[in-house]
Amino acid sequence: KDIPATILVNFNNFYVNGVEKIFDEYMYRNSEGKILTTKRRILNINIAKCHELWYNDAISKECLDSYQYDLLLLSALLFTNKEKEFKECLDKVKISENIKSEIMEVLLRMKEDSNLVRKYLDYEVEEEKTRKGIEKEIFEKGISQGIEQNKREMIIIMNDNSEPIEKISKYTGLTIPEVEEIIKNPKTK
Repeated sequence: KDIPATILVNFNNFYVNGVEKIFDEYMYRNSEGKILTTKRRILNINIAKCHELWYNDAISKECLDSYQYDLLLLSALLFTNKEKEFKECLDKVKISENIKSEIMEVLLRMKEDSNLVRKYLDYEVEEEKTRKGIEKEIFEKGISQGIEQNKREMIIIMNDNSEPIEKISKYTGLTIPEVEEIIKNPKTK
């Protein structure tokens, strides 16, 4: 009875054990299902689902009390990587302005941290860097004939990984018909 209550919170981007609950709580129980203690609990939160519900404005469809509603919003914050979404979601949480301000300060510090900055980078800029990196790798592996063979191999691999033709075209610098021709005839030159 003197043991303090402890809740382990797991922020997941999936459902645990196939149970489709946003908040899935585990406690110690005996074989008859009787709860032995509520002082030790595990709470699994599907932050991806929380974000989806918030983003699609579908929270009202869930039966949530005010505590669960705020917990859902705070969990949605952990999933987004867009500052604007973060601010919009944070504005809906029913907490003091001081705490909201502290949360925003943490976000800004995280953005300054070089290990975390990549989470907030522009997708198109990152995609361009990836394309340039691929071009550089192709160039370094060989000139003319080697480059052509590497492009062909890259096209086949990307196609096998179900990448869209448009993306393959963009990364290789070839037209869509050229990419489609290589996919149809991977072994011919």
